[in-house]
Amino acid sequence: ESPRRQPSPRRNYGYGRTCPNCGYGQERCRGYDVCPARGQYCDNCGRRGHFSRACRSVRRSLLRRPRDQVEQIVDD
Repeated sequence: ESPRRQPSPRRNYGYGRTCPNCGYGQERCRGYDVCPARGQYCDNCGRRGHFSRACRSVRRSLLRRPRDQVEQIVDD
């Protein structure tokens, strides 16, 4: 009987690719099981499991753009 294989990390990123959860390359992230973003909350959307640098939601800063302020000049 052949020995069972150990489950591998969820994803091993190829050369030059980045993790979709933390945004780091293979030197810092070796798969979801050891991803630094695992269990962390996103500063952009507030959801768990990824960093804001890898967030796929529309950035909050784009949603809350300050409106142009117009100052009224009164001539005396």
